[in-house]
Amino acid sequence: EGKKDIEANYAKKFKKKPDDPTYQFIKAYLKTRTLGKQESRGAHDKVVGEALALLKPAIQAFPRSVEVQHLWGTLLHHRYVHQGKKKAALNALPRYLIAMDLAKDNPRYLAATSQQLGLLQAALGNHRLALTAFEKRARLPFPRPEGQLNLEMAMARSLFYVGRADDAMTWLAKA
Repeated sequence: EGKKDIEANYAKKFKKKPDDPTYQFIKAYLKTRTLGKQESRGAHDKVVGEALALLKPAIQAFPRSVEVQHLWGTLLHHRYVHQGKKKAALNALPRYLIAMDLAKDNPRYLAATSQQLGLLQAALGNHRLALTAFEKRARLPFPRPEGQLNLEMAMARSLFYVGRADDAMTWLAKA
């Protein structure tokens, strides 16, 4: 089942309610999944903008949804990474924090959000705050070895930047 099949199935399901916030969230999510395939900065920026616009009805309808808050934070994080707009990063931070609070009983979202929050804090130069998020992430299971490697390398980098080179080497050895 490909992306077009999924889109067609949801379009059919929401045919009578195309403005339904759940459908808007689904479209935003599917659009976000294409970000890695965007070859130009302009195309990337366009997809982020479109996904954020689609997400607005969902954030209003479901403000306490971990999925919506996490996706909103992810999109703003992408905007920061690709455009360098610090305001986007500062707007992503509370979305991640809200998502973490909402995900306290959902290890899957807690893991993903903790890691992304740590990466964002590290990108902003807040390595001590990044370490707090990374440590929370490290206590949760890893479904794939790539995620664990990503965490171990990010943890080592932040440890190095806070003057803990020996600890950084230990994390690098794990990686």
